[in-house]
Amino acid sequence: MSTKEHAPAANGDQKEADVLYDSDPVLVYIRTRIEELCAKKDISKYRLERRSGVSASNINRYIEGSRIPTVETLAKLCTGFDMTLSEFFENLPGCEHPASDDPREILLEIWEKLDQSGQKSMISFGRFLVDSEENQ
Repeated sequence: MSTKEHAPAANGDQKEADVLYDSDPVLVYIRTRIEELCAKKDISKYRLERRSGVSASNINRYIEGSRIPTVETLAKLCTGFDMTLSEFFENLPGCEHPASDDPREILLEIWEKLDQSGQKSMISFGRFLVDSEENQ
């Protein structure tokens, strides 16, 4: 991935990586998908801001590629689009459907394909989902 790192935010919040990206296929998919969904659902960035709680300026940054949304932010955007994270990523290239229908086998298959960083991200995402369900 070609990136250009920036200094952390003045408030020390490093939840969202402040980077420029253009070649990572997942990151390109995310920014393209946000723009595509705004057009398809006829939702302006300001309307998406009201529906999701994510500022229009940050939405623009995600589309421009100057910022990468966290999983939590993507979940908020999905709420604004009235869809799930799974639906958001359903057309991600290279995500073949697993041979098994057993969710544990699917998770294990995905886990084994990840490097250490990806595994840490998967753990964080899993914890986020559990916490979200416990708080509902």
